Order: sequence, then C-alpha cells, then structure tokens
Amino acid sequence: SVTTYLRDGAKMAEEQISAITTQGQAALSQILPSLGINATAESSENGEKQEVVANGEIKKGEKSKTVIIEDVRAWKASLPVSQGATAVRELSEFEEVGAKL
Repeated sequence: SVTTYLRDGAKMAEEQISAITTQGQAALSQILPSLGINATAESSENGEKQEVVANGEIKKGEKSKTVIIEDVRAWKASLPVSQGATAVRELSEFEEVGAKL
C-alpha cells in the first residue's frame, strides 16, 4: 500500500520507491522486535492464511464462534468482574483541616 501511494499519489520514481521501501523494511525489522512484536508470519503447510497478532502469536484462519444468548442476566452474571476505578490520589489530600474565614 505504501508503494502504491508513492507511485500513484506522490508520483515518485521507481528508484526512490525501492529505496524508501528497503529503508522502511530495515527500520521495522529493528523496531518491532524491540517492542515485543514478531511480524514475521510463517507460511502454512496447507496454504491456510495466517495472521500475526501484536504479541507475536500466529493466529490461524479460525473465526470466532457465534454465541446465542438466551438468558441475558445469566450471561452477564458469568462475565468476569473488572477491578473498577481506582483513585489516583488519596482522598485525604483534598480534605481541608482548618476553617476558612
């Protein structure tokens, strides 16, 4: 998509486009592993499409299953509870000890 934009949108020469894409690939191969992202997808033996997820795990061509919810209350009750909001500062910092006149 970057090559198409540079060729069609920015009207750059092919030499410049190949230089930019080479530099970009070299930079990404250094930056992504330092962020913990494995961006090299291995080819599947049976030709199945694979997708690389942010944590480096390869996600095979599986789709999530549709779940039919018959009892909404029971379904909501089965969901895990989040921790909720936590205070950034202690409330005692906002208390006023002395009376204002």
